[in-house]
Amino acid sequence: MTRIKKPLIFVLIISMLLGNVAIAADISAVTVSTYQELKKALETTTGSNVTLGANIVIPSSLRSDTAIIITGGTHTLNLNGFSITYTYVNDARENSGVPITQQGNNILTINGPGKITGGFVAIENTGDSLLVINGGDFVGQAASALRIMGVTVINSGTYTGRFGDVWLEDGILVDNAHAVDKINNPFKSSNAVIEYGTLTGNAKLHTLLVVNDLKIAEGSSLSLEQRGVLVVNGTLTGEKGIMHNGGMLIINGAVANPGYFNIALDMSLKSLEVPKGTTVMVMENNRLRIDGDLVVNGMLELRSGSHLIVDGNIYNNGMLHVETIENLRLNGSILGEGNTGGGLGGTSGGPGGPDTGRMERAANDLYALGLFKGTGTDALGRPKFDLLVAPTRQVALTMLVRLLGKEAEALSKTWEHPFTDVDQWAEPYVGYAFANGLTKGVSTDKFGANDLVTTYQYLTFALRALGYNDSEGDFRWDDPTPLTRELELTSDDYADNNKAFYRGDIAIISHMALQRSIKNGPVLMKYLIDSGAVNLEDVKAIGLDHLIY
Repeated sequence: MTRIKKPLIFVLIISMLLGNVAIAADISAVTVSTYQELKKALETTTGSNVTLGANIVIPSSLRSDTAIIITGGTHTLNLNGFSITYTYVNDARENSGVPITQQGNNILTINGPGKITGGFVAIENTGDSLLVINGGDFVGQAASALRIMGVTVINSGTYTGRFGDVWLEDGILVDNAHAVDKINNPFKSSNAVIEYGTLTGNAKLHTLLVVNDLKIAEGSSLSLEQRGVLVVNGTLTGEKGIMHNGGMLIINGAVANPGYFNIALDMSLKSLEVPKGTTVMVMENNRLRIDGDLVVNGMLELRSGSHLIVDGNIYNNGMLHVETIENLRLNGSILGEGNTGGGLGGTSGGPGGPDTGRMERAANDLYALGLFKGTGTDALGRPKFDLLVAPTRQVALTMLVRLLGKEAEALSKTWEHPFTDVDQWAEPYVGYAFANGLTKGVSTDKFGANDLVTTYQYLTFALRALGYNDSEGDFRWDDPTPLTRELELTSDDYADNNKAFYRGDIAIISHMALQRSIKNGPVLMKYLIDSGAVNLEDVKAIGLDHLIY
């Protein structure tokens, strides 16, 4: 990999500041002895490190197809010589019950010795999930030991089922231990097996797959779908069998296919080089760990709540954007002449200035969802957002109503409100917001419609949109930042109420609000999908569909 000369002393100062930063998302180990404790730990979407302290029998009276459903995060389950059992006889007088199911983007690693027994299967996973098994005995009384629809890596263990060791359905089995004797595929679906370093079959990769040397057998194929990441730490042969459909290929630490990629799982790599013309996004609440050096010649961005851990140096000759300094742990130095943004210093506005790159990305995502409108179009027909224009209170409130997916409702009727200073075009939006408790105005009859909105005012709008009520003591309108920090809606980036506030800042805060839960409710994005205000396919297109699980 190319080594880049050291730049100014500024870089050395930054590396000194970052050297001992702790990662807030580090996962604590817990020992569990009951079904309720195990369920709580594994269903935590931030991840878990769980050790069994006793045999766990999930009560048959539960009579649910699945007892524990993992929907996000990276989890480690240490069986510690104990067992997990869940079986019952269903209405058809058949054995049923699955102890653990993986759904959505997540990773589960199971370490033996120990045993998991299910009435139907012991473990099942869906297309976006990764299961790694390092020992243990797995039994499925009615079907197979494992039902694989995602990626499953077997490094050791025994597998016993009524109709075969493994039920492989639209999934990928990596059998490093040669432990599987019989594979069942009752629906004749596409799948692939990797054994002795050779892939046979035809499959789609939606999650993370890490291998050493890999050969794609003649007539076989692997399609890299969006959010699918194939990491080859060695030699790749038969590459004509690799089909690129939005997924990323990394060979010996270097991204081998140009494009725009989302990392939606925790990943650990020996090294990473992002080439020029390639953008890699580490999506919300995921961690990217690099054991060696990171080289950025294209763009690498960490979205909110994600973390970057680099044991070597960062050689940045492109664009590196880290949300806050707390999101980075670096043992080496930041070297190179590239741009840094977010917590490492502002971009076009200089340190502490407006982060126009982040503004643009947030605005484009919101525009794709129909929640943010441009002020016109350029010569090529692309939307113009005027991100560095300071918005008035009525403009800000209009944007908020659109964010909530309530524009059609706001325009559908005439709303009563006491304000006398609202422009005619803004009447429906201000009226809707007043009727639904999103705004109270600056006095009994004035909204302050043409006053410039401040940072705290828009944060207040956003918190009310998420169901929080300053009148009931949830937060203070004159300083909402303690709650916005608690919810991770903001960090230190919006702490100064006297700093210039732009349309681009509205886009950033609105984009963050979509990813936060409504008070006593679902994530705002899921609410918008369920209410029909946002299309699920549009959410998938911008890589935020993991929020709905």
